[in-house]
Order: sequence, then structure tokens, then C-alpha cells
Amino acid sequence: MYISGTGPAVLVYVAVTGGLGWLFYRRRRAVLDERRARERDRLRKLRKKGKGKSRRAAAGR
Repeated sequence: MYISGTGPAVLVYVAVTGGLGWLFYRRRRAVLDERRARERDRLRKLRKKGKGKSRRAAAGR
């Protein structure tokens, strides 16, 4: 059964929840990308110093 006037409310609800979900997703991705970039830089510095894992060590030998 349709109640008149609920159409716009449903559209606003969908828009707001979609927008909040998208913002949450973007924030989460930014945090993860930053973490990956920091880890990449850390490993690059270790390799530069000769202290990074060699391929043989990384393979578990």
C-alpha cells in the first residue's frame, strides 16, 4: 500500500545513505592507500641500506 508523500522521503533516504556510504568508502580507501605507501617507502629504504629481505629469504628458505 502506497502512502502519499513517502516517495520524496525514500529518495532522500537513498541519496543520504548512498552519499554517506560513498564518503566512508573513500575515506577508508585513502587510509589504506596511505598505509601501503608508507610501507612501500619503508621497504624501499631498507632495501637501499641492504637490509631488505632477499628473494630467497622471502621464499622461506
